[in-house]
Amino acid sequence: MKKTVWLLCFCFFIACLTFKSPVTYAKEGQVFTFVVDQPALLHFLKATSQEYTNAMKKGVTLAEFASRKGISESKLIHYFVIQQQKQMDLALKKGQIDQEMYKGLLIDMNNGISKTINYNPQAFK
Repeated sequence: MKKTVWLLCFCFFIACLTFKSPVTYAKEGQVFTFVVDQPALLHFLKATSQEYTNAMKKGVTLAEFASRKGISESKLIHYFVIQQQKQMDLALKKGQIDQEMYKGLLIDMNNGISKTINYNPQAFK
């Protein structure tokens, strides 16, 4: 009986050590922040810095601004996806993020970009 109890305790201990949670978290210290290359964005939009600044001050979203410049929302999202993925690839290559975090960022990329380009900078003033 004692051997059976010890064997069960040992099996339980091993099971606890090898159990993997279905929830994954980024390793401590991993941070990814997409940095917009303003000159490249202005070139893509065929706009000057002053035009862009004035539009943002008036509460125009980036999607609206791009539309006025003849660029559809889907093309704008595609532009940001390419730019963000380049930065993510570099962060992965440098070891700043791991593969799990990379995949997690990819999953929510379009949603995050869509929220960003439709954000009204004057909404809370």
